[in-house]
Amino acid sequence: MTSELPDNYRERLAAPGSALYYALRFAPPVQRAPLLVVHALCDEILGVPWTVSEAGVAQVKLEWWRSEIDRMFRGEGRHPLAQPMAGLITPYNLPRQPFETLIDGALMDVQYGSYPDGGGLATYLHHTGIPLAELELHICRPGDAPLATAAHHAGMGLRLTTLLRDLRPALEQGRCYLPESDLAAIGLSADNLRHHADHAGLAGVLDSQVEQAESLLRQAEEALPTPAPDTRFLRIRLRLARALLQEMRKAGLPMLEQGLALTPLRRLWLAWRTR
Repeated sequence: MTSELPDNYRERLAAPGSALYYALRFAPPVQRAPLLVVHALCDEILGVPWTVSEAGVAQVKLEWWRSEIDRMFRGEGRHPLAQPMAGLITPYNLPRQPFETLIDGALMDVQYGSYPDGGGLATYLHHTGIPLAELELHICRPGDAPLATAAHHAGMGLRLTTLLRDLRPALEQGRCYLPESDLAAIGLSADNLRHHADHAGLAGVLDSQVEQAESLLRQAEEALPTPAPDTRFLRIRLRLARALLQEMRKAGLPMLEQGLALTPLRRLWLAWRTR
């Protein structure tokens, strides 16, 4: 089995001091390389709408990825990530469906710039968050029954936290991950949100989404077996995400105006404590 990852992916996704770096550092050694490969492939697929500006080209590229997943499961993948990923399929009993669902989620970013209500946003979170959590748990607990509830809540909560963190760059690319119905209730729309970051009603909209993310992360933690070294990686990811949400609240929910991140030292301390 090979799970060697090209160096550029390691540097981009798990640079020293990053959240993923510390989650991997405290994971059991046997899990580290496979988990990084899984993250790299999921990031590659979800990154297509962000790196390809032309919608038609992005859609073609994602359909190529659908074909590449077929080839990967036959051991014939062409992408640099396909060989290390293919080497994990049998040992970890990785299913095909999470990859298909992830591609469908990336296509939603190509086809839609915003979501009409909380249900629409939840559908997007389901497609773009849960697949990674499912694959992580297959790596962390090979041979054991999947923790479906934990994967659901972790995937939704972690993805929503990332979207809240990245609200500003998303708006700059014409995407809005706040429900249109919530914005309409305070007299705003997804189209004009970027120019009204100081609107008095936005704090309530943002706080509601932060609360939703916190609830999902708490439920995910409760659904994980405790204490269990094999799920330490995911538990650290959940704890770091909760700390980031707390930082958003402490800073006054400025995500539409500036990015927020935990310091490397705080990440290290939280990861060490959680481990």
